[in-house]
Amino acid sequence: MKFFKQILITFFTAIMTVTLFYGGYTIFAAGEKKINFRAANNFYDAFDGYHGEMNTYFNNKIEKMLVLIDSDGFYQDAEKRKKFLAPSGLPDSATTSEILKACGEDNFSSYCVGIGSLQIYSEYLTKLQYLKRTLDFSPWGQGSTFEGGVIATDLLRKQYKKADTIDKESQDAKAVLEASVAAYNEFRMAYPMHKKYQEMLNKLTKYKLVLKDVRLRVAEFPVRFVDASTSQCQ
Repeated sequence: MKFFKQILITFFTAIMTVTLFYGGYTIFAAGEKKINFRAANNFYDAFDGYHGEMNTYFNNKIEKMLVLIDSDGFYQDAEKRKKFLAPSGLPDSATTSEILKACGEDNFSSYCVGIGSLQIYSEYLTKLQYLKRTLDFSPWGQGSTFEGGVIATDLLRKQYKKADTIDKESQDAKAVLEASVAAYNEFRMAYPMHKKYQEMLNKLTKYKLVLKDVRLRVAEFPVRFVDASTSQCQ
């Protein structure tokens, strides 16, 4: 149980890392409208769409994993436990698409989940680089109204600001992804052990209660033989 407590602390620390980077965005992501960041026309839509999709991705993996672990006979079923192993036989030259195809939708190994999240992150980086190169004539931040026409210096200033924001987001998103995969890996290893410990504790509790009942019954024996008229048990 002490080991499981340490794992939970690690998982909580990783979640706090995500929160510190994005000001609690993922906590409220479930209530946001779904946006396809790949089709976004501006940075803010791309930001919201990516983090919403990544949040949903990890949530779905964890929910399906818990259902599998909690199913009957998980520890005795080799096929179920196989879903926690990375696919074997993949060549070193395998592409991301080939790896994801081999993993399938119901593989919960850290390797497959990590590759899947990395694929989403790579597509996000592609979108960010596209937005970085694109001239944006809409207001970028407060005070950028461009009244009376677009001024070249204001446009350049806005482009530099957008480029800096995108560069920072690229690094922040990478750090959050690494923390999320590490937290998932810790939880994936800890939860099955936690379930097994619970099962063992339940059995030990039942054994203790049976042993207590036997002890109480044995304690009654001397009382029955007090002042007995015969030495023979019948």
